[in-house]
Amino acid sequence: MEQNDLHQLIEQQAAEQKKTLYAKYGEEAKRCVEENAKARQRRKRMAIHISALAASFLVVAICLTVILTVVSNSDDIIRYSDGEIKTRQTATTLKEYGEKQTDKILYLDWYNTVAVFETLEGYDSNDTVIYIRERFSITTERSVTLVVMNNIYEVNSFERYNSLNESFELSNGVTLTYSIKDNNIEAKFEYEGYKYFLSFCGTTDAEYVKTTVESMFD
Repeated sequence: MEQNDLHQLIEQQAAEQKKTLYAKYGEEAKRCVEENAKARQRRKRMAIHISALAASFLVVAICLTVILTVVSNSDDIIRYSDGEIKTRQTATTLKEYGEKQTDKILYLDWYNTVAVFETLEGYDSNDTVIYIRERFSITTERSVTLVVMNNIYEVNSFERYNSLNESFELSNGVTLTYSIKDNNIEAKFEYEGYKYFLSFCGTTDAEYVKTTVESMFD
């Protein structure tokens, strides 16, 4: 074999080897690309699952927090039906009763200006005082009744005050809710752990109600 023919044969074999190597690595490269794409898809799906799982845990945590808060708050309230509460007249005024308490209790300080119609205590079977009710006689046709009850108690008699549909913001930021019906006004507000229920008989003057309630903070 001549030298030129030998060189040509070697070059042909080298070219064939190159084709084989290119084909081989080309398939490998293709396979690597496909595997990388599949790996990216798996990571993406895993990230979506992790995000969904985290969101689910967050929703469950929020729901549990709300439920536990509601249950906790519900357990703090002592509820009475009307039949479980008895009343008795007492000589102790709301002012005097408040002076015995460590908490500040608001009252209408009208004892020296208008007649006190009656002062009642609402109490349960354990002789625990649930609320104090005081009624003042303004005139023969007008009266004001004030009930003071600790926030830990609820009594059916006063549930109607939950539906009062108008409101004032008092000068100290306390919200007073009220409703006018016929010739009467019922009002409610809460302050420092106590609920205050008021009934104004013989008036439809909401400003008078606001001024009266604000005087309790003086």
